[in-house]
Amino acid sequence: MRFTLIRCVAVGLAAAASTVCYATPPVTDGILLWLDATDPATVFQDSGQSVPAGAGDPVALWLDKSGNDFHAYQDDDFYQPTWESDVMNGLPAIRLDGAEGDGMAIADELVLERPYTAFIVNQYYGGIQGRTLQSRDINWLHGLWSAQIGHYAEGWVGMQAAEVDRIYVEDTVGTESSSSFFVNNANLTTSSAPRGVPGTLGIASVGVYPAEVSDADISEILIYDRVLTEAELGQVRTYYYEKYSTEDIPQPPPPPVQNENVYFGEIGFFTGADPGEGLDFDGTFVYAVDVGGLGGQIVGDAEFTDGSEQGMFDGESEGVFITDANEILDWHPGADYGDSEADDELESVMQSIRWNVPPGLEIEADVVEGEQYKLQLLFAENCCDRGFDISIEGELAVDDFNIQLMQDGIANGSQAAYFTHTFVAGDNTLNIELGGSNAAAPDNNPILNGFTLELSPGGGVEGDFDNDGDLDAIDIDLLSGAIRDGGGPSFDLTGDGTLDRQDRVRWVEELKNTYFGDSNLDGEFNSSDFVTVFSAGEYEDNVPGNSTWAEGDWDGNGDFDSSDFVAAFQGQGYEKGPRQAAAVPEPSVSVLVVCGLFALIGVRRRK
Repeated sequence: MRFTLIRCVAVGLAAAASTVCYATPPVTDGILLWLDATDPATVFQDSGQSVPAGAGDPVALWLDKSGNDFHAYQDDDFYQPTWESDVMNGLPAIRLDGAEGDGMAIADELVLERPYTAFIVNQYYGGIQGRTLQSRDINWLHGLWSAQIGHYAEGWVGMQAAEVDRIYVEDTVGTESSSSFFVNNANLTTSSAPRGVPGTLGIASVGVYPAEVSDADISEILIYDRVLTEAELGQVRTYYYEKYSTEDIPQPPPPPVQNENVYFGEIGFFTGADPGEGLDFDGTFVYAVDVGGLGGQIVGDAEFTDGSEQGMFDGESEGVFITDANEILDWHPGADYGDSEADDELESVMQSIRWNVPPGLEIEADVVEGEQYKLQLLFAENCCDRGFDISIEGELAVDDFNIQLMQDGIANGSQAAYFTHTFVAGDNTLNIELGGSNAAAPDNNPILNGFTLELSPGGGVEGDFDNDGDLDAIDIDLLSGAIRDGGGPSFDLTGDGTLDRQDRVRWVEELKNTYFGDSNLDGEFNSSDFVTVFSAGEYEDNVPGNSTWAEGDWDGNGDFDSSDFVAAFQGQGYEKGPRQAAAVPEPSVSVLVVCGLFALIGVRRRK
């Protein structure tokens, strides 16, 4: 063993007593708190330390062995846990009964600030699976949570599913600027950015989330007032792994690649409310709603209304319906987009959210059929690796939307995410759905901070899928992608209920009035188009799906290869000038050009 034995005593009833040896951890410098249930001399049935706790007895006082007298206590005998003598691989533990909401407060005099190093040895033994160690001041936890082993410091540092009756030795190092999470010889840190300051501490029900109780055992809590070195961490980890005979847990596999598919609209990030910082607050706004908040903010031309449940009930956001769900007024207090008045007002909007478990959130807003609008949905992630879908009018707009990727990390106060979409109302109600699941994200509960709906000048242009007022290469690429990936009915230009080549033919030849092969979309198919596509250098480059219309993908399969010349010259528009309704094709010229091109390509390759 790598630790020094201090003493050995018998625990349990005389007939079934076992010998347990107690040791001092191999690193003692800086110990701030040490609660050790394997030492029966530290547990009492009363706060006066006159009645020791035996096996199965309630515990009113759990003594701190650090010498700082930061004892854990529970004065209400109804909520007192028990001391069990052999539940952690034969070693004692404090047993929490989730059915009764057991918990203990740790002395108010202990205010845990950064830097620190904290260890906990714990396990679930039953089906009520909440927290073990948490803060009494902020959302900070270390140990067990919701059937997980996890560490949260106003943002997830790491978590993984927990098994029942399996001992987990968990440690975290909290520096001034980062956090870590290490469990049973596995580094489970997924984000080092969260840096919440715990403050006062409690066990199980005693904390900011008193309802998250547990059927759990805790043998030890060891906290240092400094950052242990890697060598010191290794010594303390080994001490605990050997003492409790813990099993290693495997390193988690790398998470699946986030795959945000944008079928229409646009996703991105914003850094503030001023022009050029990602959002549009200039125009005529039909709605601006502080979802989950009290409203009253004025950002540019948008005046936000109260979108909380009470505000909706009182008619403060007339014409809008949002799913009655969970709301948090102070969700993102760290939002800091700048010093302008508009930035300050936007920060207030982004503090609150409405959130819901699947199937998610539904938002409806009264609109006028035939009018063109611009929608902005605003998101700020302050908690989790979260993923869900965005649907507009029943059509999937964004598949596997992940807020933290857009805002560059969880709890990033200087950057947040948006979805925007310009559309012509097909009826008198705008329908928005946030829901679905993202296999690459552990949390699929959708959230929303706010949204705006602006009257957009001009009418819709058929085939203008990005709603910028022009038929351009982006639109034909969106159409080609929809045909490949199964986009919604808004891409069905022929109205036959099927997305296929005929929709592309209609876009190119009727709506754009040009020819296949017109890579620069100047209305003609000529030699300048070959200069454009060959300059891109993607002809048969063996990189699947990387080519656009402007780069030679004229048949819409995502690649520039010989099939694109076939598609182009089938249109018989080479060197015909602008497309005319009664153009007369000359196939012989097209065939000669195709032959010449392939000969040229062959010569280039041989060189």
